[in-house]
Amino acid sequence: MKKLTIIAACVTAMSAGAAFAQNVSIVEQWGIGNGQLTAQNGSNFAYTGQAGAFNGAVTLQDGANAAGTVQDGTGNYAETMQSGANGAGTLQVGEGNVAGTYQDGFLNGSGTAQFGVDNEAYTVQSGIGNGAGTAQAGEGNYSETMQDGWVNGAATIQLGEDNVSSTSQVGIGNGSLTIQSN
Repeated sequence: MKKLTIIAACVTAMSAGAAFAQNVSIVEQWGIGNGQLTAQNGSNFAYTGQAGAFNGAVTLQDGANAAGTVQDGTGNYAETMQSGANGAGTLQVGEGNVAGTYQDGFLNGSGTAQFGVDNEAYTVQSGIGNGAGTAQAGEGNYSETMQDGWVNGAATIQLGEDNVSSTSQVGIGNGSLTIQSN
């Protein structure tokens, strides 16, 4: 009977905790000199995983957002700032890559994947239901995507060296696909 009472108390405590908003941050780091900062207000989830040396990550969230950052290599930096209820994922493998994701609104989604050296990708989203995806592999590629409005979609793929892409969408239901290779 004693075990049953303890189990019931644990289940009740866990169930009561799930009814309240909470923030969750998980950080895993392997290597030398990796750094991260997470600040959350509301009911947010953040995951940061870094392997290698001297990688940096910043995640700032206000509302009910989800963010995931994974970096492997040396000197990569990722920054995610979200307000509202949005989702963002960043993957960087290599050296000196930089990614910035800035979201304000609801149901905006962004995914960034960079492989190589000194690539940069920035995504800025404001509004409802915008989606952006950026994939870059190579060296010295630069991409920026700006979305302001509702249900805009943009995808950017750059392969090789020194490709530059800038996408700007304002309004409702715009779509864009950019593919560059050299």
